[in-house]
Amino acid sequence: MYLNIPKSEVQLLKTKTALITGSRGFVGNHLVKALDDLGINYKCIAHNNSSDKNSAPMIRSDTINNEHFDCMIHLAGMAHNQSANSQSSYAQFYEANVAYTKEMFDKALQAKVSRFIYISTIGVYGVYGSPEVISEGHDLNPVVDYAKTKLEGEELIKQLCLDNNMEFVILRPSLVYGEGAPGNLQRLQNICRKRLPLPLGLANEKRTMVSVNNLVSAILKCSYHSAAKNKIYNVADDSGVSARELCNYYRRGSGNGCFLIPIPKPFMKLLLALVGKRMLYSQVFCPINISNKKIKDDLLWEPLEKPSDFFQC
Repeated sequence: MYLNIPKSEVQLLKTKTALITGSRGFVGNHLVKALDDLGINYKCIAHNNSSDKNSAPMIRSDTINNEHFDCMIHLAGMAHNQSANSQSSYAQFYEANVAYTKEMFDKALQAKVSRFIYISTIGVYGVYGSPEVISEGHDLNPVVDYAKTKLEGEELIKQLCLDNNMEFVILRPSLVYGEGAPGNLQRLQNICRKRLPLPLGLANEKRTMVSVNNLVSAILKCSYHSAAKNKIYNVADDSGVSARELCNYYRRGSGNGCFLIPIPKPFMKLLLALVGKRMLYSQVFCPINISNKKIKDDLLWEPLEKPSDFFQC
């Protein structure tokens, strides 16, 4: 586990209790494992329609007011529709990422939570490919409904916390990779294992991602560090990885897999535009550089796991 929390701070964490939403998800499962490994007290909000993926201690949302928690870590939300054959509407994203956030804030108030940690996304910047370094002061211009509603959730939490004398921390992670990662990374891995040719031989631009273990360590840092009070942080690895490198990692990991065709970028840009996938070109063939300087300076946080540590294991 790539956690960089000093023993003295782990002891401090052991005196506190966290309340977690979204514990059944990708990041939530890794967070719960870290808390168990460190011996930190926590409970997860239970939902009747959730399947059991871990044995985390649960609490029903209607009994929260009977207990006290020091921190709420709000991971729950909707990143994409789980069905490959349908698209989510703005209303669905709003319900999951804004309305439900308000509901969980109300529960945090009942539990006398002192700090609310909201997990957002770098999608709020609306940058999918650019050579410039993206810091927390970059203009906010979300493009897709998911990012728009995550930004609305950010603004909601900031205002609610300020109005109710509760501290907040907002984290904007870049694309998260790690064991069990869903979405595009999982799809790319599956394709790379099928010996299919891919037109990614020239997809050499580095894109900053974040290890799920690094994200978990950042969440834990923000749960207790005094300097994190009412702050917004990007969370990203120190170095990026290109789509071509990802394919090569997956190919070596499977022992065979796809082969990469060096198709010129202008042709790929035109082809993807013709099939209505302009954003995909930016996500694959353009760089993105997310700054993690602020969280490193404020909290002395270090992203210990590198992309090569995970993808080459």
